[in-house]
Amino acid sequence: MQQSDTLNIKDTAILQQDSVFIPQYINKNPDYIVASGDNNISCRQYIFTVLQDSAFIQKERPTVFTEKTYCPPNMPMQQNTVKQNPDWIFGIFVFILLLSALLIRFGGGLIFSFIQGCFSKNQTAITTKDGDTVHPFSLVPVIFIFLPLISFLIFCGLDYLNIMQYLKGYSLEIDNMLVNPLLLWSGIYVCCIILYFFKILLIKFFSWVFRGMKIANYYIQTQLNFGILSGFCLFLPIISAVYADNFYQTTFLLISLSIVVILYFTRLLRCFFVIISTFKFSHLYLFFYLCTLELLPLIVVIKLLFF
Repeated sequence: MQQSDTLNIKDTAILQQDSVFIPQYINKNPDYIVASGDNNISCRQYIFTVLQDSAFIQKERPTVFTEKTYCPPNMPMQQNTVKQNPDWIFGIFVFILLLSALLIRFGGGLIFSFIQGCFSKNQTAITTKDGDTVHPFSLVPVIFIFLPLISFLIFCGLDYLNIMQYLKGYSLEIDNMLVNPLLLWSGIYVCCIILYFFKILLIKFFSWVFRGMKIANYYIQTQLNFGILSGFCLFLPIISAVYADNFYQTTFLLISLSIVVILYFTRLLRCFFVIISTFKFSHLYLFFYLCTLELLPLIVVIKLLFF
């Protein structure tokens, strides 16, 4: 054999050991036959040429999964669809976490009294000075913990239900907000603040009309107390819903909505129990308040989202 192998070793014995006989089916392709005319090729050429061309056809293996996805060989590459949340979301959650730690460290007694006031009429009376005022410190966790988390819950709900695609085209301002997620969340947050404090102003207005300022202070303080409790209860489920994949996002969104619904109806029952048991409050005024400030906003939101 005149041709040397790829290692350039001229020893004939080694060449004979480093060669292999070509099977009959390989002789059908003359590219595998060396120029000397014999039926010997190098072992390296056999491995990288013959075995590569005669690879086994892959067969479908049994699987424990019920659903199978077959990918055609000519399927184009697509962009990764895994959610990559921007840094501003993580920054807001870090700010909420740091603020919660500072409030617990320097105002833990007040925070505990606010949470205790959700289920204690005496504690609410102490906080409001027997209905003379609303404690201003309770607004801090509501504005910077509860309302941002509610805004993220609405933000995740819009993204999960893919409602944002139906909002495009109404106005240039809405289109700009949908393009920029930070601007969209900021708009939801501002709207939540406006609606929340507009409701408080309406309660104050009704209390001035019907001369029930003490009743209004009790009611507003109870609402703020439940807002603080909701903020601390919603932190972990909402941050999990933001950073989870589609399957776990559904679970955490349902958990967050369940917490909101349970605390909402608990707050209603608690407020009505405190008002009715403490003051001689007209049930007619209570019915009008319930229809105007509690049920009507829910009906409007449900109509906008689902109808």
